[in-house]
Amino acid sequence: MVGDIVEAHDIDEFRALAGEWDACLATMLSPSLFNHSVWLSAWWSAFGQGRKLHVVVVKSGSEILAGAALCGRRARYYRMGVSELHFVGEPAADRQEFICRPGAEEAVDRIWDHLRIQTQRYDLVRLEEIPQTSSTVTRGRRCGARPEVEISSCLPYIANPGDWKTFERSLRRRFRAEMRSRDKVFASWGTWRLEVHEGNAVAAYLDELRQTERSSQKDRGGYAFLAEDGNWALVSDLARAQASPIEPLLLILRVGDTPIAYTLGFVFDGKYHGYNTAFRSGFEKGSPGKWIIHQTIRLAFERGLREFDFLRGGMDLKARWQPSARRNVRMVLFASGARTAALRFAVFRIRPILKNLRLQGGFKRPRSEHPPLRPES
Repeated sequence: MVGDIVEAHDIDEFRALAGEWDACLATMLSPSLFNHSVWLSAWWSAFGQGRKLHVVVVKSGSEILAGAALCGRRARYYRMGVSELHFVGEPAADRQEFICRPGAEEAVDRIWDHLRIQTQRYDLVRLEEIPQTSSTVTRGRRCGARPEVEISSCLPYIANPGDWKTFERSLRRRFRAEMRSRDKVFASWGTWRLEVHEGNAVAAYLDELRQTERSSQKDRGGYAFLAEDGNWALVSDLARAQASPIEPLLLILRVGDTPIAYTLGFVFDGKYHGYNTAFRSGFEKGSPGKWIIHQTIRLAFERGLREFDFLRGGMDLKARWQPSARRNVRMVLFASGARTAALRFAVFRIRPILKNLRLQGGFKRPRSEHPPLRPES
């Protein structure tokens, strides 16, 4: 066994560990901004009410070897009331895992052993959006607890090709022509401009972003991200954070004084992470949503960022840029007992069978005009 288990059960205890936590995160090959203490603290301020913080780390001296930021709550899991542990940050985070120093993977085993004990207090431990190649997954599959594992999402991304013009020429001709002709469309609407804001300056524009999204099809469909108070508080906190390694980057397409479309993302570890985008209803023929994403990709690469990470959602739209893809999994650890055994059987045995039967029964997804995503090499 490696290191000693240390737990934090309130936000002040976690913040006392933040320096050591972030030092461990920084050693990872691909650290996630959603695992940084700044993000976790902002999420807790926005969503922590009614939850019990449960951060567990494995320490050797003053160093954190591995850690997991979790919290407990009462919830409904496939309509059944349960007590559960889940990641701090979920569902507003697109990539989470146990942080771990390279070469200290045995400390991840210690965390899994700890979580297995927690199923004496909780009905399940539900861990969402874990990178498929993470040591959280590989070590968890081998642990005695035997968590259920399934693919949960696909996250497309583009590695910086080094030259924007070469990359743009690799896209489909019709799409390139559409993007290059947008300025004429925008000019027909009035005097237009593209604004770029970053860092703490983004906070001054959040009200406009919220209003824009509330005027979009996303709001009509019930999935306007910033319309929800918790998400609004989270983004506001992140935008106002001082000396943060998570840097907001905002692009706004404006006609006159009216914001028509925007992209909001975060730069972390030399990568751009596209977090939210929206455009006003009534401007669909101008393709402002696609155009401003196109300009954001261009800006990210011209600034020398290593990668443009689309994160989750909107797969057909994102396929226009012919990205590669990473996959996330969910892992669920069930407590022993007849009730949870029945739930586990229904969710991970019966549900996949029913899903396959529906697909074989004639339901087909619309054929996309865009090429399929490339798997991660």
